[in-house]
Amino acid sequence: MKTTLDIRNKTESFIKESHQELYQNRAGLKEESRLSDIYLKYPNLFTEETLETLKTDLVRSEGEERKRLNFLYEYLTVAYQRQGINHLTDKILTLEAKATVKLPREEEIPFRRAEVVLANEQNRERRTLIYQGQRKVIRELNPLLEESWERVYDQVGKLGFSNYTDQFQKLSGIDLKSLNNQMQKFLSETEELYVDVLSWALNKKMGLKLREAQKSDLSYLFRFHEYDSFFPKGWMITLMRRWSEALKLDIMAEGRITFDTEPRPTKSPRAFCATLDVPDQVILVILPRGGVEDYRAFLHELGHSLHFAYTSHEEPFEFRWLGDSSVTEAHAFTLEHMILNPLWLKRYLDMGKETQNFLQLLHLKYLYFLRRYGAKLAYELFLHEGSSLSGKKEVYRELLTDACKVIYDTDYYLYDVDSYFYAARYLRAWIFEAQLSWFLTENFDEDWFRNPHAGEFLLNIWKYGQRYTLEELAQKIGIGEISLDGIRERLNRYLG
Repeated sequence: MKTTLDIRNKTESFIKESHQELYQNRAGLKEESRLSDIYLKYPNLFTEETLETLKTDLVRSEGEERKRLNFLYEYLTVAYQRQGINHLTDKILTLEAKATVKLPREEEIPFRRAEVVLANEQNRERRTLIYQGQRKVIRELNPLLEESWERVYDQVGKLGFSNYTDQFQKLSGIDLKSLNNQMQKFLSETEELYVDVLSWALNKKMGLKLREAQKSDLSYLFRFHEYDSFFPKGWMITLMRRWSEALKLDIMAEGRITFDTEPRPTKSPRAFCATLDVPDQVILVILPRGGVEDYRAFLHELGHSLHFAYTSHEEPFEFRWLGDSSVTEAHAFTLEHMILNPLWLKRYLDMGKETQNFLQLLHLKYLYFLRRYGAKLAYELFLHEGSSLSGKKEVYRELLTDACKVIYDTDYYLYDVDSYFYAARYLRAWIFEAQLSWFLTENFDEDWFRNPHAGEFLLNIWKYGQRYTLEELAQKIGIGEISLDGIRERLNRYLG
């Protein structure tokens, strides 16, 4: 790999091919993952030589070129590490796609569909059996996950970083310790509120005391079955079109976005946005499970899809594909949190007298995720501080159980870890979105979601792709410093 231009071109080609492979597997279109074959097609891209070339150019560069090279260097450093475990990643994805959760009487549920079945299962005993079946599959995955992380840690040292946390902070520029300190304070501040509201919800909706509740019970509680009639399956996309028309937006971005809503057995239960060619080919992928969860997930992935599909063709490769992914997550949460907006609910779903109770429950789930990811960040800082996995399982269970108030089993201590501190990206996005929501209300009125000027504003910030970090975007818009105050105000309004 001789020049930075060569590296850029090869990296973009690799990303397109690998995203296509991941889409095929996670969308349930194929069981066998072949990521390792794609890596083999680019033997000169994922080498220490390539990284050294970029480091040399990075030192000599300045301005926009320096930012582009920094994003590219960060991406290829992580990809270099993943190259060493891609055969393990293939095994994990393939096992996930093929695995089944076995229940009594020879009933089997595809592992990837088990979470959907769990959330829809009214019988508590059966929920427990499904959850136990999921844990059994996770235990089969753990040796592969353990080997993967041990190999990554080995690469971290060879690249000159003291540990995985050090690598992330130096390459991303994100201060994880500061973010963790903020989140631990938030966990302490919201402890009593969370326990009170969760106890009330469990007792009212399921007849359970908090000390009796299990993680599988929360899956069912947060599915909000009693509100299904307000979220009919056949109305979702029609509603989204109607809403986007008020903003003067096209939810399919003139054909660049397509929707994959087919309920395939091996489809990932976690909705995702497949960026096959930014901005020209974006696929919104969702496994329908019913009710508000479908609308929430669709809105979230629609935020990603619109952001990428409306990214300007003129933006350089690095700003279209790479950068601070907290930014696209913030755009996703901006749309997702329409279901937290009482005026949006009133106008588009006509919930009437049910709105207040529904919003309280939704904000409880919102708080649950904030607390869960705050605990995940603390755990991942502990997990990645060295090169050994010894003793990490118990800390996972302790931190997640304490934050969420239901037992988190040690089996999930690696399966519940998104690579490269993505938990921090989510947390930063949640924080920014609450401030952006306030900004939109202040500048385009409380019903900004149907104001064409607000639509124009969103298009104007989507077009940058991920040129700007979250902090830079906040300054450019005029939001100011990133702060948890917007989240606190929102929670106090609906749960306080």
